[in-house]
Amino acid sequence: MIRSRILRMLPALLALAPCVARAAGADRPDLVLLNGVVLTMDKGGSTAEAVAVAGDRIVAVGTTAQIRALAGPAARIVDLQGRTLLPGFVDSRIHGPFGFWELASGATLADKSGSPLSQPDEVESALREIMTSRKPAPYEWVVAAGFNPKLGAARKFDRSLGDRVAPDNPLLVLSLDHHVALLNSRAIEAVDLKKLPFPPGSGEVGLDDQRQPTGLVRETPAFLVINRVWGLLPEGVRRDATERFFETASRFGITSVGDPMSTPADLKTAEALLAKGDMPVRLVAGAFGPNEEARVALQAYRDQAKSPDAGRLLIGPPLYPLDGTPLGWGAALFQSYRDAPWTSGSLAMTPEEIDRHVASWAAGKESLVLGASGSLAVHMILDAAERSRAVAGATAPLLLRADGLEIVSDPDRARLAGMGRSGALVTLQPTRFPYRVFLQNAIGDERMKSAMPYRTLVEAGVPVAINSDWPMTAQTFQPTQVIAWAVDRAGWRPEEGLTIAQALRAYTADAARALGLQDRVGSIESGKKADFVVLDRNPLEYSSKPDQIPQIAVRMTFASGALVYEDRLTASVPASATARPASGAAGGSR
Repeated sequence: MIRSRILRMLPALLALAPCVARAAGADRPDLVLLNGVVLTMDKGGSTAEAVAVAGDRIVAVGTTAQIRALAGPAARIVDLQGRTLLPGFVDSRIHGPFGFWELASGATLADKSGSPLSQPDEVESALREIMTSRKPAPYEWVVAAGFNPKLGAARKFDRSLGDRVAPDNPLLVLSLDHHVALLNSRAIEAVDLKKLPFPPGSGEVGLDDQRQPTGLVRETPAFLVINRVWGLLPEGVRRDATERFFETASRFGITSVGDPMSTPADLKTAEALLAKGDMPVRLVAGAFGPNEEARVALQAYRDQAKSPDAGRLLIGPPLYPLDGTPLGWGAALFQSYRDAPWTSGSLAMTPEEIDRHVASWAAGKESLVLGASGSLAVHMILDAAERSRAVAGATAPLLLRADGLEIVSDPDRARLAGMGRSGALVTLQPTRFPYRVFLQNAIGDERMKSAMPYRTLVEAGVPVAINSDWPMTAQTFQPTQVIAWAVDRAGWRPEEGLTIAQALRAYTADAARALGLQDRVGSIESGKKADFVVLDRNPLEYSSKPDQIPQIAVRMTFASGALVYEDRLTASVPASATARPASGAAGGSR
């Protein structure tokens, strides 16, 4: 009788055993979250009801009854009341602090309908209004962004325009995609534009008949200028922008970010925030590859293990752009642009340079992030990866990440499966969809059929992550909005959209992989960091109305087990749950 009763109980005991085993050997849980819909984002896509946390790590995942049984009398209990618990969102490509400096100016170079300004006189008029309303102090940097990148080809769009509106201030004026920049004379002098080093063919620094800078820069030089300007800002300005970005990221449920435009100044700011326990977001800082000074400095910072908290401030691989953006005719295409038949864009790296980087990745020497937008640039990545695999054989152990892949030619679509088998990962920017009309004007209807092939990539077996790339051609970095665009593509060719489950994974587990953080965050599993976001509704229930996903509200955000954001009007968490800071949380960091 006893034996038969034990046998009947065995399935339940076996179900409970893994949960208890995961907690064994660890500190007793000091935080438990119960009665929720837990979307773990693990490899099996499993769901649960509750999670137990000790210090900064997850120690058990299971049913409410299982997790409640693990909690001691001193444990903090969060009743999720049926809400949805996800891993914290991971934005693998975002330039948040710089974006918040832009926001602080309160300026946008767009008309009342939101369309980018397309004429020099329109930009000049908008800049005059900015100067009148802001009244910046002499020599204070002024920034404005949003003009049509094709304006860079217009006559009379040069430093004299900026000199007229801001004679006493260095002025940085950026296109919608930030791939074109205009500087006035004070800014040209401040960034020493005449001596700006950049790889041949990677962009342009405009020169007049006297070989003096016109103030107009495109593609790689534009991003090098952005880096220089950022480094020239007062530390207090950078810190304020960074704090506001981290605060907003926490409100959005973002717990980890990657910034591929980082400089030593960003590391200094992050160190200061860590020192005062005020860095709720994990930062993976990567240099812009052509910026040799920043790249060398960040590599040395990593190699010398200078980070005061290697779990919250990490160094990622540099980003090397193979081409530019199609919006301003910078992406490298096989055929010329429809609205600019004199050009097909250009490659920012030679085939030999691409081969060298990819071969180094295949040999296990370096992780690699390559940006490629146009069909020719995508083709070059596929060629180099195939040649390197033929030499290296087995899948390389380090990260190979391709960013963008906005236009993939029909013949190359058949080669995407090989990219998936190589272990490479692709990151995509759904924030481009609201601006697809600019892409359509640039490449025409026929090539638009090959643009942004999200579902095709997934079906080819390529791991896909999504990110915002804010503020570059992005209205927002709100994850629920970015996820909605990944699914419904703003109404354009929705058959190429991701499913909601795929989009959630692309902003959590695979996004963590895009930053090399897959062993730490991205899924709710025992041993990983306790990074969570609590949503008031389950996104998986919105398959018939994905455009309404942005209405789902973030109620709580936890970083390393600490509550870093709470919507106090609706959330219900004991006050003691806010006691532990995100930085320096118990349990160590890794």
